[in-house]
Amino acid sequence: MSYGLQISASGVAAAMYRQDVLANNLSNANTVGFKPDVASSRPRQDVRHEDGVMNLPSNELLERLGGGVLLSPNRVNLKQGSITRRTDPLCVAIESAGFFRVGNGDSSKMTTLTRDGRFAVNTQQQLVLATSGMPILDDGNQPIVVDPTMQLEISGDGSIRQGGAVTAVIGMVAVADTSRLTKHGDSLLKVPTVATSTMPTQDRKIRQNAVEESGVDELRTLLDMTSASREIDAHVALMQSHDKMMERAINGLGRVS
Repeated sequence: MSYGLQISASGVAAAMYRQDVLANNLSNANTVGFKPDVASSRPRQDVRHEDGVMNLPSNELLERLGGGVLLSPNRVNLKQGSITRRTDPLCVAIESAGFFRVGNGDSSKMTTLTRDGRFAVNTQQQLVLATSGMPILDDGNQPIVVDPTMQLEISGDGSIRQGGAVTAVIGMVAVADTSRLTKHGDSLLKVPTVATSTMPTQDRKIRQNAVEESGVDELRTLLDMTSASREIDAHVALMQSHDKMMERAINGLGRVS
């Protein structure tokens, strides 16, 4: 295979993947608590260095060209989304760093987190995510039980008050290394438990009767999609040029006189 074709093909694959990631972000522009993905790539080394066969002969010029690009794991853009007021008292928004802890309480290896603050109360009187029904956990990693017949007030530090008394505190988690966060649908993220820590109450900032909207910048995303499309066109044009050069070499230089 032509070395130029290989490099151009890797550029097409990387640009198409970036376009797919941006399209998914754009489709979630109205998803509460959604955090956009950021696609990234890295240069690929030439074959001799990549395979560690430095003893074999090579072409210095081709080595300087490298081996194209390779995709790197997506990163999650955790930029604060806009806050929208809601009339539902079970809607809360995070206006600081950190995440709500959700799940069944078993977080020995992985912890499930979210920024989606649309809550509801299930038949067991547990506070759960309205979208998936997953229980909201407190600082003790236990489901939060509330009385649906009583007025519920949520303070800025996550304290839940009913009947004038604090009945529970919404668990919030800080993640030191956010590069370890992975998406799991429904605005849920997972991270190794060892990478999390309980967020100090003084650092929490929760607003009741509000939600955090999607973190997608629609205009910026559309511009990036256009840029990725142009990259695809440019790499395809290069592939066509390499194809024409190979055709000329075969039909001209390779012709037997």
